Amino acid sequence: MAACTNCGEPAGFMSTVCGTCIVRMDQATQDNESARAREEAEYRHELRAIRCSTSDSIPGSAMSAVLDIVTADCVLGADLLRDLSAAAAHFTAGRSGRMEQSLREARETCILELRAAAKLLGANAIVGIRFECNELSGAGKNMLAVAATGTAVLVTHHEG
Repeated sequence: MAACTNCGEPAGFMSTVCGTCIVRMDQATQDNESARAREEAEYRHELRAIRCSTSDSIPGSAMSAVLDIVTADCVLGADLLRDLSAAAAHFTAGRSGRMEQSLREARETCILELRAAAKLLGANAIVGIRFECNELSGAGKNMLAVAATGTAVLVTHHEG
């Protein structure tokens, strides 16, 4: 039996209107999806506010607390490595745009995950970010792993 997406009560088989909250099920679903989209956009905005640096400080800020190490991993599948092999044949002729884009997206994913981990700790910045790439292979499968580490900190911003 389906549950109303607005109030969670059982809605009955093939029902389009919830008998408890008197909301059309399809409208409640749309409203919930819109609310989720707004919450996700707000969350991403909060994550972007967490400053990131590969150095051990944030310019114009003083570190007030070191909270913890944060880590993130992103694994790229075997298709990318096949593309990598094909790109290797063209290596002397130039750069592999597709591979560079995949690695850029993997690093961006890692930064987003670092920010999410830092937010859970109450941090407003991450310093000392380092990236590492490794090939993972075995059992006939090849993958590329991008790992990131950093230190979640609290900083205070200086005026001036």
